[in-house]
Amino acid sequence: MLDCGAPIHEINALRKQLSRVKGGRLARLAAPAAIESFALSDVVGDDLAAVASGPTVPDPAGLGSAGAKRCLNICETYGIFNTLPPAVQRLLSQGAAEAEPNPTPNPNPNPNPNPNPNPNP
Repeated sequence: MLDCGAPIHEINALRKQLSRVKGGRLARLAAPAAIESFALSDVVGDDLAAVASGPTVPDPAGLGSAGAKRCLNICETYGIFNTLPPAVQRLLSQGAAEAEPNPTPNPNPNPNPNPNPNPNP
């Protein structure tokens, strides 16, 4: 992957998507335990989500379906998808095909858009 010419943040996006601990997953696995992170950073700006691929910090770009779609786009851009192991290809393809849950439920479940309950004003 490193030889394809992708910038490190795109390589790290792939790493986070494929890891069981990166992108905040270590913290999720440790829950409900309290987590303290001590990090020595060589990352410009000290973005904790980027330091060591953020094992205790959620990935702001997202994982799951959105992350898999992003990773598929990265693989397509650099022509590396077919060089990945079949299990990784399946994981990314299946992850990208999954529907994202609706993060914001409809606050008004009433299907009637008319706010006036009286049909004869």
